[in-house]
Amino acid sequence: MRRNLGKIFASSLCLALCFAGIGLYFHRHYFTLSWSDFMFAWEDNKHVALSRPETDEEYYNRWLCFSVHDSRISDAIIEYNSIRKVPLIEVRPGNKTLQFNVDPEITWDVDAVQERWRALVYGQDSICFFSVYSETDPDGTEVRYIRRLKSSAGIWDKLEKSYRK
Repeated sequence: MRRNLGKIFASSLCLALCFAGIGLYFHRHYFTLSWSDFMFAWEDNKHVALSRPETDEEYYNRWLCFSVHDSRISDAIIEYNSIRKVPLIEVRPGNKTLQFNVDPEITWDVDAVQERWRALVYGQDSICFFSVYSETDPDGTEVRYIRRLKSSAGIWDKLEKSYRK
């Protein structure tokens, strides 16, 4: 009984922190997430995120949810040990810009990733990102690395090998 109460308390705390900790108010887009998504976050955040900026700070993945209508699937050419093309989703909630990139250390099949992302957002209202903060560009764009992407149509996970070259 005590163990179950501990799990209930921990789960409730995780739910509260997932919403309060990201600095955004609770809105309908978070209904895309299920209880298992919050438990996934709870388990994942027992450890510091593997992809994080090169600072002394510890960063953790967080769920962030937005309207699909505020998002745009694209790609970027970046220099990371070599010149690479990486898929990304840009979201503009209000006057803020967030860029959700995939991990540039991995060589991605950009077309396959973008095709899967388009299938996930097609006909949907909300999109959620389980991601870690990376940096803020000089233009004020907040860059984050995606660990998972979710809509009511399904999930994309960066650990799926089929999207890598």
